[in-house]
Amino acid sequence: MPRQLVARIPGHHIATVKSQGWLGVKNGRLLDLIEQAAFEAFLTNDKRMDKEQHLTERPFAVLVLSTNHWETLEPHVPRIVSAIDRCRPGIVSKIDCGTGL
Repeated sequence: MPRQLVARIPGHHIATVKSQGWLGVKNGRLLDLIEQAAFEAFLTNDKRMDKEQHLTERPFAVLVLSTNHWETLEPHVPRIVSAIDRCRPGIVSKIDCGTGL
């Protein structure tokens, strides 16, 4: 996710794949690491993840954003924050923010 988005999500501890040292880790292993680190939610723009992985069995929520393009996401920050605030473990939510560039 863009670092600008991370800065606009109040009241939550936010980490990125990069800040965790997980760049290049593939989906299944990445989900295991997220679970082991006890994160409550995972934001991604991988639209295939819910079809390729067993997400409903995970103890964290998955929020799939339609893009990771900051200029496209920015107007939707309130919706994204609201989705994070109400997310529940094992639930996959899709947030349509447009497609960006």
